[in-house]
Amino acid sequence: TSLENGLRNLHYLFQTLNRTDVPIYKGAQCSLIGENRHAPHVHGEDGFGNVVKDQNIQLNLLQEEPAAVALCRMTKENEGEIFIATISRLANLFLAHRLDPEFSKRLKELYIMGGNGTLPNNSTLSIGFEFNFRCDPLAAAIVLA
Repeated sequence: TSLENGLRNLHYLFQTLNRTDVPIYKGAQCSLIGENRHAPHVHGEDGFGNVVKDQNIQLNLLQEEPAAVALCRMTKENEGEIFIATISRLANLFLAHRLDPEFSKRLKELYIMGGNGTLPNNSTLSIGFEFNFRCDPLAAAIVLA
């Protein structure tokens, strides 16, 4: 889904869970090669099963600090304690590493939703690619290197 939808979905989720203590950082607008691919047939037009598009969201947890900068800062402040699970493209991880080459070394754990090994293809864009890797292959290749 779009970055705007993703931000709206997070606000909806945190509002629903009554979690007003969780900051939200705006990530990369598009892939490293400048493309924006979406699959509304998979997760709906809003990226959340069309649940969020008509909701009245009052919460605003969006921070001024960009996501990649926040990731670098948080790992410096909490070295060896940060756990990241990506559920989208890897542009933000690439940008964090580009800003600070030691970024990934300070993580406790990193889990990436990407790649499919021998599992059936889940991308309608190209056979053999997981959707998040297919949408930003350059970021995936650099982050995994």
